[in-house]
Amino acid sequence: MMQADLFSTTEVPRGLTRRTDPQTSRIAAERLRVSGRLDAHRQTIAAAIRRQPGLTYRQLADAVGLEPVAVGRRLIEVERLGLARPGEARDGMRTWWPL
Repeated sequence: MMQADLFSTTEVPRGLTRRTDPQTSRIAAERLRVSGRLDAHRQTIAAAIRRQPGLTYRQLADAVGLEPVAVGRRLIEVERLGLARPGEARDGMRTWWPL
């Protein structure tokens, strides 16, 4: 399987929203998935981790120009796809490393 195939899922992945999230968050998440930006965000974050291993989610958000909450949510998916792993905590936040 090629790396690009990892991002082409048609299912809404687990973790895209939480059970406790308001309906507006669920709608926004679905729009993100349908627009293709979800895959683009995952790819951008995975590439940033490869370029700069050991950053926290906040540092990754600054590096890629996304909101920290969006990066935090996508990091779980990037980890599930086998593209990154969490490392030691720094400043109370996990660092992220490529696989």
